Amino acid sequence: MYTNMDRPGLDIRADMSIADKVKQIQSFLGNRYFDPSSGIMYTLWYWKDDELRPFRSTDRREGQNYPQTKAGFSFEGYCHGENGPMMSGFFLQSQCLRYHATGDAQALEFARKAFNSLQIIYHMGEEHGREGLLGKPYDWRFSEETSVDQYIGAMMGLWEYWCIADRITRQRIAQMLGKMADWWRKAEYKIVYFERHFDLLPYHAPRMACLNAIAYRVTDDPQYARESDRMWGLCGTWATTYDNQLLKILHSDPASLTQNSDFFGYDPSLGKFKFRTREVSAEMYLGLACADWFMAHDSARGPLLKHVIARYWRQMQYGLRDDFMTLYGIEVDLEHETWSTVHTELTDETRKNALAGSLLSAYYSEACWQDHASRIPDASIIAHQHAPEFSPNALDLASRMLQRLDNQRMHHFVDPDGRQLVPELDWIRNVLSGDVPVFTVLTYWRAKARLSGRCFNAFAGG
Repeated sequence: MYTNMDRPGLDIRADMSIADKVKQIQSFLGNRYFDPSSGIMYTLWYWKDDELRPFRSTDRREGQNYPQTKAGFSFEGYCHGENGPMMSGFFLQSQCLRYHATGDAQALEFARKAFNSLQIIYHMGEEHGREGLLGKPYDWRFSEETSVDQYIGAMMGLWEYWCIADRITRQRIAQMLGKMADWWRKAEYKIVYFERHFDLLPYHAPRMACLNAIAYRVTDDPQYARESDRMWGLCGTWATTYDNQLLKILHSDPASLTQNSDFFGYDPSLGKFKFRTREVSAEMYLGLACADWFMAHDSARGPLLKHVIARYWRQMQYGLRDDFMTLYGIEVDLEHETWSTVHTELTDETRKNALAGSLLSAYYSEACWQDHASRIPDASIIAHQHAPEFSPNALDLASRMLQRLDNQRMHHFVDPDGRQLVPELDWIRNVLSGDVPVFTVLTYWRAKARLSGRCFNAFAGG
């Protein structure tokens, strides 16, 4: 017999209305998806058949492949904490938008829980002399691991909450956002992520320009305005990863681009303008979220950002299948702006070089990563709001994807034919995605709060 924590909490079917799906998912997130001991929002849960619950140490099975680092963390600690700041931030943003749209008291209750989760993670950095570092809270403890997406989620949620919070809370938010911007500046926008070194500039300059612009709005400290302007000087046209790769191919010796990378790789034998990639299409959302904020608060840059939003939205659809699931790895033809499936075999070398030892980054298949799919509807709402003339059918795409949402598409990974995930990754078939429920709720309330009644009804099927 299941305990209270083991009882199924989701039953999402394609024949349900979008509003009913959101109501059920939102209740699950707000009432059950925060760890009762730490107060931190979960990232991934175990989900097999009708058993939906937090992971346990006993779920780790011999012979299965899991991410790992020298710093160490438990299997269940990784699953629960992988995207803690990002999940907390985007859920916070969704509930603030819900409150704007409805004035519902429950929206404030859930927003407070999400803000508390962010505060706990932030305080871990304070306690370890790293204020402003939003570490991934593996095993509900401080971690040096972080990534840009953690900050995008956190800063968007904190901004929306600052707009409705009381004076004391606004002061705390201002402190957090200022120190978050300070941390990146002092780190010179470089990180060590799963023991690999990454220099975030100039590619992530738009994201850092946005973080500093938000910090300026809430602190009124001109140093953040200056840093935002400095970052804007590096932004150029907000080139996407695909755009940058094309420029490298055009202006570099192709042999110098050959690599076995964690997220993308170039092999001239495939064709001059083709390369393989993982996760990149989903990452486009980070730029879109920042462009959305600037559209609302820096209208002078609107003409540029309209094109930025439309281009990010189009390229986010690389890897989107006809059934609205999204592939983890694809091959992109940069010359024709098309994509295709790709299959490679695991080798001793790719196993050795896999990021954090995870075999997901060691071969290509048609495994579907639903975290990516979940971001496209929200990106579509942003595109429709700000650049409808350059984003045809964006609203319809958002609606059709959420109408198709069901239990299968709520999973972290889906193996469409049972042959795409190697046996060592069998465990990942039974995982509730953190992104799918959070972004589904965020999409709905963004549409409700930002679109006209007519457009919202078209989106929601009303």
